[in-house]
Amino acid sequence: MIVNGATGFAGKLAIQVAKQLGVKNIIAAGRNKKKIRGYSGFRHKSIVGY
Repeated sequence: MIVNGATGFAGKLAIQVAKQLGVKNIIAAGRNKKKIRGYSGFRHKSIVGY
C-alpha cells in the first residue's frame, strides 16, 4: 500500500489503519523529512521523503 502525504494527519491515520488491517507492505511518502524519519516505529516497508 502506498500512502502519499504520509506526514499529514490523514496520512498518519491511513498508516495506522492499514497496519491494524494487516497490510504488510506500507510505503509512506511525504514532504516533511523530519516527520517521515519519525515514522520508523510504524514498521514501513519503505519511507520516501520528497
